[in-house]
Amino acid sequence: MGTNRWEVMDGAGRTHVVSVDKRLFGTPTLHVDGHQLMRLGGDGIVAFEVAGRPARLSPQPDGGYDFSVGSIGQVAGLSSLATTPTSSVDAAALRFTRDRDRAAGWFYWIGGLSLVNTILLVLGSDSSFASGLGLATYLVVIVYIVAGKPLLWLSIFLTVPLVAGLFFLGRTARAGASWPFAFGVIAYALDLLLVLSLTDWIGVAIHGFALMTFLSGWRAARALRSVSSSRPSAAAA
Repeated sequence: MGTNRWEVMDGAGRTHVVSVDKRLFGTPTLHVDGHQLMRLGGDGIVAFEVAGRPARLSPQPDGGYDFSVGSIGQVAGLSSLATTPTSSVDAAALRFTRDRDRAAGWFYWIGGLSLVNTILLVLGSDSSFASGLGLATYLVVIVYIVAGKPLLWLSIFLTVPLVAGLFFLGRTARAGASWPFAFGVIAYALDLLLVLSLTDWIGVAIHGFALMTFLSGWRAARALRSVSSSRPSAAAA
């Protein structure tokens, strides 16, 4: 999770706060003075009004946002909550950013569901989520063989570092790095071999889909770098 925050002063000298809340799952949301204004899922620069001034918000390839405001009294021609057309470069950057962030979200899902699977196994359940790590299942089996059922709960603590590592990869990928996707492809492909040994065919199919998504994320992250190098820096207002 993260928040971008800016302050805007109105004609009476009062300060208004504009913020973008980014969550682990779902789309970011735009807030003005603590009130949610909209979800940021469009393909263009968001235009809105704050403190009697026109404001624009544009997502950047690095995962952040560029915010600018105009002068007081310039809002007459502004359509509130409008999305302005972008250049082909901006549109490509937005598309690649969405592809990258969507792929990075798989790290969070895999990590969270791996922990859930471990807890379910410790509780004696036969149910599990197919996208979870096969390695997490094997950890439970190893603890059961070595320490016995009374200490099976220890496998939960052994799974936590795996989950933390996956969350770190997801966060780093959304920050603009491409290497987490390459690492994810290698690690999840190895995990696929463990899932194959369990003859979990649904898990095999989902692992295959996730691997394709990681490859897509890797390509999008690299393409974003190329787009950023050809994109002129926006002037700060």
